[in-house]
This record gives sequence, C-alpha cells and structure tokens, in this order.
Amino acid sequence: MLDHLHLLWVWAVPSSDQLKAKKFLRRHLPLNWQKQAHDYVLREEERERVALADTCMYLRQNPVRANLVQSPNDPKKSS
Repeated sequence: MLDHLHLLWVWAVPSSDQLKAKKFLRRHLPLNWQKQAHDYVLREEERERVALADTCMYLRQNPVRANLVQSPNDPKKSS
C-alpha cells in the first residue's frame, strides 16, 4: 500500500501556510500516511528555472524508481 505522495508546492504569497495545507491533505486523502513527512525547501541559490525542472523530473521518475511502472508515461504496474 502506498503511504506517501510527492508534491511540488509553489507558494505565490508569503502568508501561505504549509502546515494547514498538510493537515487538510491528511484529513481528506485516504492514505495510511508515513509518520513523518520529508520536506525539502529550495535555498535562495537553488531557486532557478533549472532547479524547478530538475525537481519535476525527479518527481516524474519516482514511480519508475519504486518499480511501480516501467516508464513515467506508462500507467500500468510493472511486471
């Protein structure tokens, strides 16, 4: 059973509240969640277009690394 998901959160306003968003997701998504989330925040020097693209590619490849699919374009479970 899956116990986590990967999200790329981009806040448009400084007053956005990540803790409220996490609480909402935990309440409304039917997953048996991991005990502790792992957050990674890009540092100022990492906030470039290439960092966003790299992060998106990492997230896209995650199901392949977990052997859930054979390619990111394949919605079928790998054999």
